[in-house]
Amino acid sequence: MKTLGLLLVLLVGIPCAFAQQAQVRVSASPYYVGVPIDVHVIVDGFEESPEPTIEADAPSGGVLSLVGISPNVSTSIQIINGQMTRDQSVRFVYRYRLVAQQPGRLEVGPFSITQGTTTASARAVQFEIGEVPTASEQRFRLVLPEGPHWVGQRLPVTVEWWLTESFAERLAGRRARVPLFDLLDRFKFEDEEMPEATSTLAVDTVSGVLDLPVEVRRDEWRGEPYLVVSANRTMIALKAGEVAIEPASIVTEEATRWSTDFFGNRTPAAVRRLRVEDEARTLVFKSPPAEGRPASFAGAIGEGFTLEVSADRSVVQTGDPIRLTIDVRGDAALETVSLPRLAASGLDPDDFKIPEGPVAGAVDGGVKRFDVVLRVKNDQVREIPPIELSWFNPDIGQYETTRSRPIAVSVRAATVVSAADVVTASAGDHEAEGNEPLETEELLEGEPSAIGLRGERVFTLSGAELAIETRDDVLRRSAVPWYARAPALSVMYAGGLLALVLAFAHRRRASVRPDVRSLRQTLEAERRAIEREARVGGVARALRRMAAASPALPRADYDSILLDCDNLAYAPGGGDDAPIDSKLRARALGVADAIIEGAR
Repeated sequence: MKTLGLLLVLLVGIPCAFAQQAQVRVSASPYYVGVPIDVHVIVDGFEESPEPTIEADAPSGGVLSLVGISPNVSTSIQIINGQMTRDQSVRFVYRYRLVAQQPGRLEVGPFSITQGTTTASARAVQFEIGEVPTASEQRFRLVLPEGPHWVGQRLPVTVEWWLTESFAERLAGRRARVPLFDLLDRFKFEDEEMPEATSTLAVDTVSGVLDLPVEVRRDEWRGEPYLVVSANRTMIALKAGEVAIEPASIVTEEATRWSTDFFGNRTPAAVRRLRVEDEARTLVFKSPPAEGRPASFAGAIGEGFTLEVSADRSVVQTGDPIRLTIDVRGDAALETVSLPRLAASGLDPDDFKIPEGPVAGAVDGGVKRFDVVLRVKNDQVREIPPIELSWFNPDIGQYETTRSRPIAVSVRAATVVSAADVVTASAGDHEAEGNEPLETEELLEGEPSAIGLRGERVFTLSGAELAIETRDDVLRRSAVPWYARAPALSVMYAGGLLALVLAFAHRRRASVRPDVRSLRQTLEAERRAIEREARVGGVARALRRMAAASPALPRADYDSILLDCDNLAYAPGGGDDAPIDSKLRARALGVADAIIEGAR
């Protein structure tokens, strides 16, 4: 009996003890400084919702970044002897990217997973990090303009990778690292459109892989010819102060042995990794000087600003609202441009009622638009005067000012009518004297004053009947019987419903803007390219172009497919030209369909 009880306890305890499990899988060694390492934490046994949280201590000597989370729910149904059993399996995969910053032993973890009161843990993992040999046929540079540098200034940033033509023939893979691009709390980055670019440079960041379009040219360094691969971005400093920037670097794979496949294509059979890096540097960003700062300056930094102001009406009475549309253009980060106080920009508070506090604006197509509602307080106003906008030009180190054109307005004094101003004749006075009450036509034919007794003109400025009927039975009463109104009401209701349907259909057709149609055509063209593409690299590039063009992106599936493509591309004997299997292509087409659907 004791044995049976112990067995029952074990059978009940096993699911509880092993219901939640976590394990760690890492990419294959060897591991090098600056080369990303994939760390996956696989968690089983939790509920599908809410999503479990995961925590891990920051490793010493490396940067651990959570790239994405991939939930997977599978359900199986079995029918045995007419009894149906259903089993559901839930798995979460947490994808991390680890970048070692120094050689030696590096420990990551342990990982703690929590869902409500349920927890699980995964073991810590240790890595032996080696130093990548320095390359002698390469050069990697981060090119920045000379100072001084100002907050809000648009600074061009160029990443240059120099390599000899002989090394380019032995090149099997490359991954760049630019720590400057990780400082998103200090800088904002904008990418330039390069439609003529046919290749990209993969840059590892804490937010994931950044594919920058590149252009290639030939140049010389120390008297030797080189190929120069360059990518351009625009950097905008968000804060003043000193910033220390770690060296940018690139790790390349040089093929040391080649093999030939069935079709006669030469593929690398063995590779060795090489590393080259730039120098560290420190940048100092200053705020615009306080000396000589105009009152109409509100933080705009750049050059070539213009200001256009338009009004929705030009004939008003005092107190009527006027909506001003203020469009600001300029070579600057327009998101950081604010509208100065209108009282300091040309509008006199004695003549206009101006909104208090900052005015929000929106950027659209290279224009930042502000909508302001003001009211004219003085009927002597003949125009909305020019509005000023000042900015700091970092190229010349001075403030500049632009002004809008004045807007002519016609303002009339407002007339205020009270109950005491209403003029009426007293009918009771007529009747009291034996006179006949005046008919409505007689009142209307007379002069503006009412006609009293014996032809006298009588002005009664109070006592007018201004009441409004509120009784429902009186308001709802109709002189037309219901059976006569029914056909007309049916026709009116049917016509109104038809008009609503036609208006809705017209709105749906009109809502498809030309830019949306162009986006759909671009996405569908990339999907057709995925259907035809036979190489892993081509499918990955097409998906990245779709993700860059569309705001709707199934992030988890997208990241998972790109990870599988990268693994195939960087596997021994792989590369961008590695063939893609049908299952991976089908997953890529599924993500492409989701992106296209999100753009509708």
